[in-house]
Amino acid sequence: MGIFDQAKDALGDPSELVDKAKEAVGDPSELVDKAKEAVHEHADKIEEGVEKVGDFIDEKTGGKFAEQVDKAQEFIKDQVDGD
Repeated sequence: MGIFDQAKDALGDPSELVDKAKEAVGDPSELVDKAKEAVHEHADKIEEGVEKVGDFIDEKTGGKFAEQVDKAQEFIKDQVDGD
């Protein structure tokens, strides 16, 4: 018996593992919907955090990467606002 056969015997049918994972976690599309809802509900806190992180990076780098940081902040804010 080869190593793959041994692994298959030990783990069982892969489709059963997938079914078990779905039972434990739920439908992936529901998780995405929940994540979007959480982002929407906490958009102001997320944007505030993004701003603080950007300020921290600018402070620690002496503003050397301010342009890139600003672009990243705008991108994230657009993603949060646009869901």
